[in-house]
Amino acid sequence: MKKNLVLVLSSVLLVVMLSGCGVLGALVNANEFVGTWETTVDLTDSINKEIESVGVAIDEFEITLVYTFNIDGTYKAEPDMDALENSFNALIDQLVDEMEKVVQGYGMSVADYEAQAGISLRDAVKATYNQEMLDTLADGMTSEGNFKAEDGKLFMSDGLENGIDEEIYETYEMDGDEFRLLTAVGQNVDESIYPMIFKKVK
Repeated sequence: MKKNLVLVLSSVLLVVMLSGCGVLGALVNANEFVGTWETTVDLTDSINKEIESVGVAIDEFEITLVYTFNIDGTYKAEPDMDALENSFNALIDQLVDEMEKVVQGYGMSVADYEAQAGISLRDAVKATYNQEMLDTLADGMTSEGNFKAEDGKLFMSDGLENGIDEEIYETYEMDGDEFRLLTAVGQNVDESIYPMIFKKVK
């Protein structure tokens, strides 16, 4: 009787172990991500598309994103605020320089334009590219939710209260302290941002 019971329990244990292989694989893959990672996103082309109608273009606008993946299967993504503020201020400087060129292109000095307009070019630019825009930009890059990784697919929910949608994910490659997001599936994303290369910082 005892021998039969041992055989039955062994069989049950084997079935459970085999059925759990997929779950175990997902846990192993997810554990690869645990930690804090950084990536730099180049938004120069996106900005230039928005401002090309006024005949100006910038040379560079990059942001640093920080992703933290936790052992409990949750994540948080947020911008590096110091780096974002520096990039934002540099963007304002570039736009002011470009607007000065536009004014001079009309055969007018910047001083004369500002005297007639009653506002400096810098203040005019900062009226739009202000703290509110910076805060909105930061909020738009901040998110948190649940995640899992398996078979080269990284799934991330939008919000901690939401579960994983198996139809929405990004493909990835992991290489030690670096991973690359390659493509987005099931979501409307500007593919020009890929590949996104993340480096582990802690």
